[in-house]
Amino acid sequence: VISVFNLTPKDRVKVTLNIPSNKLDGFVFWADRASAIAGGYRMLGRVVRMRPDKREMLQSFIGQTLWDCRVNICRYYHAPCDLYSLGMIYFCSLLANDEHDEAEICRVVEEVGRKLAAFVSAAGKPELYEIERKLGELLAGNRVLSVPEAVFYRAADRKAGAGDLSEELWSACQKLGFAMTTEIAGFSLCSGGDETASGRGAAPIKKALDRLKDLNLWTEGRLFAPGVLRRELRAVADLEK
Repeated sequence: VISVFNLTPKDRVKVTLNIPSNKLDGFVFWADRASAIAGGYRMLGRVVRMRPDKREMLQSFIGQTLWDCRVNICRYYHAPCDLYSLGMIYFCSLLANDEHDEAEICRVVEEVGRKLAAFVSAAGKPELYEIERKLGELLAGNRVLSVPEAVFYRAADRKAGAGDLSEELWSACQKLGFAMTTEIAGFSLCSGGDETASGRGAAPIKKALDRLKDLNLWTEGRLFAPGVLRRELRAVADLEK
C-alpha cells in the first residue's frame, strides 16, 4: 500500500526497499495499482527474477509497514498527451492576438474542457449532438474563444469583422480544437489510450490532421470562390475599383 494522489491504473511504480541490516535493503521491484483504499492505493508487485531465499525474506514482511521506502512514479502518457499539445498549439495559433496571449487562451480552453467533461460525466452517455450543443452553450459569450474576429492579430483588423468566416466554419474550427484537447468518448479524437494499447497510437493524430486539411479546404473555398473574394484579397489582386 502506498499513499499518493492521482495514481492511474496505467501508471507504474518503482519501489526501492529501505531495510537496514537486511539482504533486501535496496531491493527494487515494480508495482501496478490494484485498487484504491482509504489514504492511498493497494499495489500489485511484479518481480521478474528473484532468488528463493530473498523471496522468503520478502514474504516474511507481509502485513508489516515498511517506512522510508523510495517510490518513483512513472506516469503513463498515451496518445492524448501529444494530441492535447497539438490542440493547444492549434488554439494559440488561431486565437493569440494583441489582447489575449497564449497563457490566457490555454487557461480558458482548460476551463471549458473541464466543464464539458463534467457535463458528459453527469449526463451518463449523451449523444454527440447533446455534447456539441453543450459546448456551444459554454462558448456563447466567451470573450476569448467565441469571437471569430479573434483570428486577426490587431484590434483595428478585428473591428472590421470576420468577413466571410461563416458561423458554421467557425463552429467546426472550435469543435476540432476541443476534440484534440479533451478525452470524451464519442466526441474527442482520443478518449483514453486504447489506440496506444492496440498499437494504433498515431491514429488520433492522423484523424486530427485529416480534419485540419478539411478545414483548410473549406476555408480556401470561402476565400477564393468566385463572387466571395474578401475585400483585402480583391484589393491585392487589383480588383477593387
